[in-house]
Amino acid sequence: MRTVGTWTPADSYFDTTCRLWRFFDIAMDEIYAPSFKELSQIARSHLTRSLEGRLHDLYSGTDDCMKIQYSTSKKLPEAYHLHIGFHTAIILFNRPLLEQGTPGDPQRTLQTMVRSANAICQAIQRHCRDYSFAEGPSYLVLHITRACVVFLLVATSPDPSVQRSAANGLKHCLTAIDQCARTWSYLGKRSIRFIQELASRWMVVKALPMRYSNVIRGFDSVSGSQESAMHKPDGRWSHLENVDYSLDVYNGFTWSDIDTIEFA
Repeated sequence: MRTVGTWTPADSYFDTTCRLWRFFDIAMDEIYAPSFKELSQIARSHLTRSLEGRLHDLYSGTDDCMKIQYSTSKKLPEAYHLHIGFHTAIILFNRPLLEQGTPGDPQRTLQTMVRSANAICQAIQRHCRDYSFAEGPSYLVLHITRACVVFLLVATSPDPSVQRSAANGLKHCLTAIDQCARTWSYLGKRSIRFIQELASRWMVVKALPMRYSNVIRGFDSVSGSQESAMHKPDGRWSHLENVDYSLDVYNGFTWSDIDTIEFA
């Protein structure tokens, strides 16, 4: 049995991923428990920020070979995978806070989610420079799909510059999912179809790259019976509850909240 000092990068990745997933499971139980909705908005925000802080501490304590934000040099593919997983967790931690919050909360929540979606996009670009996602694990498809939902939400802004930034993020994310689909064909194609249908319902198909902008109506294998529940986010509460995605979007914000978001 190896001691910590003799661990290989693969050992470090496995250890960190196991701890990340264990913490993620515990945190998601707290955030998505029925009792969470009974908390005040301040209590919800405090719990989410506390969990997010503990997640940052976990990631900060990983081996330097697993961190990509402090160096532009080539890293192992697992380092990019871990970075994507970390920021996916932040997106999911913050998602419930979009539900009818106090006036100041939606903007902060959206800022946090967009920062993480941008971080995922940047990790994708660096990964694609040296590796192919066709060699990555299947869960990356789901992680990247969640970043796509954030970009689709932001693409509904009337600000052209914000729309262009969101479209750029979608371009890189869909490139990665397309590469994943070479190995994980069903999951990758299903995710792309989900993104296409969501873009169509939110009337932001123009934000998708040209090759993905042809949305075929009536394709039922992605959203199934949930189709009637999906609406452009000018409704009160639209959602897709799916065993693989479980993605919710709430219109508890104004466009000024999105228009002030800074895209890295």
